[in-house]
Amino acid sequence: MGNIKILIAEKERHIAENLSAALEELGYEVAGVAGSGEDAVTLAGDLRPRLVLMDITLAGGIDGPASRAIIEGLRIPVTFVAAHTKQQDFSRALEMAPYGCLEHAPGKAELFTVVETALRRFAGELKLREGEEHSPPRAGDAGTGTEQMKAERSYLRSEFKYREMLDAIDDFVFTIDESGLVLYANSSTTDLFGQTPGQIIGTSIFDLLQSEDRGKLAAFLSGESNSVDEPPGVNCKPGRYIELRVIGIGGEVRRLEAKIRSCRDASGQVVAYRGVARDITGKTLAENALKESRERYSDIIESLEDGYYEVDISGRFTLVNSAFARLMKDSREKMVGKSYQDYMDSDTARNVFRQFNAVFKSGKSSERARWEVPGNGGASRYFEASITPITALPGNVLGFRGIVRDLTQERRIQKALQESERNFRLLVENIHDGIFLVDGEGKVLYANHHAAGLTGYSITELKGLRIRDFVEKTDLSTLMKRYNRRVKKGHNQEFYETILKGRNGVRRIIEFSMAMTEWKGSMVDLIIFKDITERKKTEERLKASEERYGLATRSAGVGVLDFNPANDVMYIDPVIKEILGFRDEDVADTAASYLELVHPEDRDALIAYITGHLSGQKEEYVLEYRMLHRDGGVRWFLARGKAVIGPGGRAMRVIGTITDITRLKEVENSLKTSLAEKEVLLREVHHRVKNNFQIITSLLSLQGRSIADDTLAYKFKDAQNRIRAMALIHEKLYQSEEFSSINFSEYINLISRELYQVSARNLQGLELKIRAEDIMLTIAQAIPCGLILNELLTNAFKYAFPVNFQGAEVIEVDFFGKEEWVELTVRDNGVGLPAGVDPFRSETLGLNLVTLLGKNQLKADIRFNGESGTSCSIRFEKK
Repeated sequence: MGNIKILIAEKERHIAENLSAALEELGYEVAGVAGSGEDAVTLAGDLRPRLVLMDITLAGGIDGPASRAIIEGLRIPVTFVAAHTKQQDFSRALEMAPYGCLEHAPGKAELFTVVETALRRFAGELKLREGEEHSPPRAGDAGTGTEQMKAERSYLRSEFKYREMLDAIDDFVFTIDESGLVLYANSSTTDLFGQTPGQIIGTSIFDLLQSEDRGKLAAFLSGESNSVDEPPGVNCKPGRYIELRVIGIGGEVRRLEAKIRSCRDASGQVVAYRGVARDITGKTLAENALKESRERYSDIIESLEDGYYEVDISGRFTLVNSAFARLMKDSREKMVGKSYQDYMDSDTARNVFRQFNAVFKSGKSSERARWEVPGNGGASRYFEASITPITALPGNVLGFRGIVRDLTQERRIQKALQESERNFRLLVENIHDGIFLVDGEGKVLYANHHAAGLTGYSITELKGLRIRDFVEKTDLSTLMKRYNRRVKKGHNQEFYETILKGRNGVRRIIEFSMAMTEWKGSMVDLIIFKDITERKKTEERLKASEERYGLATRSAGVGVLDFNPANDVMYIDPVIKEILGFRDEDVADTAASYLELVHPEDRDALIAYITGHLSGQKEEYVLEYRMLHRDGGVRWFLARGKAVIGPGGRAMRVIGTITDITRLKEVENSLKTSLAEKEVLLREVHHRVKNNFQIITSLLSLQGRSIADDTLAYKFKDAQNRIRAMALIHEKLYQSEEFSSINFSEYINLISRELYQVSARNLQGLELKIRAEDIMLTIAQAIPCGLILNELLTNAFKYAFPVNFQGAEVIEVDFFGKEEWVELTVRDNGVGLPAGVDPFRSETLGLNLVTLLGKNQLKADIRFNGESGTSCSIRFEKK
């Protein structure tokens, strides 16, 4: 240390001698001793020591703090020595932020520490200053001493102005060396820490931090030191932010947001760190309060029974409550980040976009936006939503929020009501019965078209006429008495017959009923009448023809059944009894006797079927069932018939025929057995074809292992995949109940996943999206379509995403159709087709297969698109 010269400025001679001795023992060189401030300034300028140890109070007109400013202007650090000094002088010295202070007679260890700290701190500051533009000339620079002194004084004035500017800043501005030693601090330390800059300078910045954050800062500084973002020779990096907790006045923990940058010398070595720290304690408290407010806000919207949503300007959900998630049949966590379009079909999404866009343009809320969301089962759900713009500033829309109500049930009720009203009107206007609504005085309030047709009056003419104008007077009194008696006793509705008098004396036989109903808020009589004039004539003709009809059926060998539900009487044709081996007198003409002849296993089904026919579920009945022969055998019969409906909708008779079809059943069973055998044979054929394909695939795999040429090996692999694509068709046919067609959606999912596992192993993060409708394809269309899908997916996996591809990797498969056509699309967002490549004239086998199979076998419309990746769509008629 002999080359480190130190100047001592001390008015007490014995203290100066003790310091000189101690310094020399430590290996330093004492350049000289000054007793006054003037001498200290002069010797410092002449001797240029590395450090000045200065008493705070010196003799002469310049004391220690005043002379220190002049000496440091010469770029010489000053450390104060406080021997018998007043406390206020010592405080004054500390405010000057010297390079260190010694109190009383220091020990050697203390003296060594203070000297080395001052020298080290000054060396760090010197390196920083060397990179600044207006550094004053140093000793030995060219120029006269007068010019040098002017430059040094100019630098000193600029240094004072710079520090005054930093002291006026509320933020904590500091400089530390690579070990964390504070080299500079502005005056904000008084308000922040309760200490002057002089008390903090020379201490470790880690002592100001809460203990838990010291390691955090050390790691941060280490990261800055090891960073090579900036080339050598750059003075200071832009800096990075870090949040730290410090111990403020009274031990209060304060939060600081600091931007710290490393400063390097010409060789690129870190010499110090400069930082600016802002007290964000209040900001943090405000953020916590905001967080608490948001939690309360979240609790409020979560308690809403209606759905609540918030979307950003792109339509992605940023917040939803549980009620809305339930409406969308999803969870809150999964919905956030998704677009509203993910829950709608394309038409509905476009409509919702127009609603959002209208609110965006107008800046005004919409309270009755309607959304239609397709359901999983095909039935749509309907919602009514409000849309309110979320704005930061007027006219600056950041997103949208609103309340959503499920109108599905209400919509269904309204639709059912409208349909009911429509059906009622259709029924009333198209029914072949006349309908009157009559008030208490017998005046017609309403009449349908059929009533007008039967009476010969128009609907307008009928309104205002009275019922007595249409009924015979002799019948009217009797009918009203019977009606009133039935109403009083609560009997069921009865039907009455009378003569209806129409215009021009036309008379018709009608059957009518009367009931009370509500119409336009009042109770009225509902009269429904039917013209039975022709029926009466028909009944007479029927009686006359029954005998002739019976003779005809017997001669044809067809049995006749005639059942009267009112009394359980059933006419059983003797032909039927004869077929079953019975005489006519052996079987009574009752429904119970007939059921005894029906096979026990078929009785319940027969009763249920006839009951359903009588209730109006089927216009006619046609069914097959077994009957018991007298010798214990079983005969099959085909029964056909229809109920004759009388007044009130009651079945008056059930008339039908029954034919022995035992021989036909035997032939049918023989055909079913033959068909089952052929189905087993066809299933076995598909199974064997699939197995043969698998054997071929295995042979190609074994052969491919011995191929060293990668190109040839890829071709073998492509051949395997094509054979596998055809094998899967036969495998699905083997598994299907039908052997002529397969569900191509299942096939798409199966082959796509297999190709994904085989071909996309090296594609990290590749996403495969499959949207396929359940559509049945014949084997003639399934095989070429499957081969095309295999080629398009294989090309996408191989070529869409090279090693240097940037961005998300997505391959999509869409399969949808209508009754007449289907469309298959494979698209990716990769690099697209190479420039100049025409897919329809490609020399590659894969693209040739796509065009040949698509045009020649499927007769398909093929479209390629090379923008934003590659897309190929084939549309063909469904057979």
